[in-house]
Amino acid sequence: MVAKLVESEQERYAKAEGWDEGLVAAWRGDLVELDALEVSVADRVQMSDSLALLNASYESEVEVGIAPHWRINTGLFQSQTTLVGEMNLACALAAHEKVSDVSFQAVWGAGFEMAEREGDPEDNLVAWIISCSPNAAEPVADEPADEELADEEPTDDEASADDAETQDASDGEAAEDEATEPDAAADEASTDEASEDDTADAVEGDTTSEAPSETV
Repeated sequence: MVAKLVESEQERYAKAEGWDEGLVAAWRGDLVELDALEVSVADRVQMSDSLALLNASYESEVEVGIAPHWRINTGLFQSQTTLVGEMNLACALAAHEKVSDVSFQAVWGAGFEMAEREGDPEDNLVAWIISCSPNAAEPVADEPADEELADEEPTDDEASADDAETQDASDGEAAEDEATEPDAAADEASTDEASEDDTADAVEGDTTSEAPSETV
């Protein structure tokens, strides 16, 4: 807007003392110049102006989603921004078709801060968010998984009983092994004695058959 105004009124401005003809080209050049991110000055100005995203009369190619709920508190003693900025924003939001409600409060005695008329700012903000989202206020049901796992875990007494049963079973198996060992040894001794008897019989038989016969 300023660039167009300077260009259209340059003949009238030229009559003023200190007029510089280079201002026309300077304004025009600044608006078309791009930064390192390929963004123009006009686009950066619109990025800092929330009305550019709410008002269709602004020449903006940015497509954004508009939240349905808004809460705006402004301190009347602030000096960083103009008070009409928040008021214009609240009015533009209230007129937007996608906005359901706008909470606007001017706080006396507060500056450029988290201004509240009463209460804690963070608590008030959380309460307002919950009021806008009824489902968020519903308590989350406790998951029974942890309790079931706790019930399945054995107690110290149960663990001790299980260890005792395991030890008794091990002792019983060891006793059976010890009782089996003498029987196995006796069977091996009987087998050895029978083998020795068979060997002795075989030797005596062989000796009788080999003895020479006498001829009378």
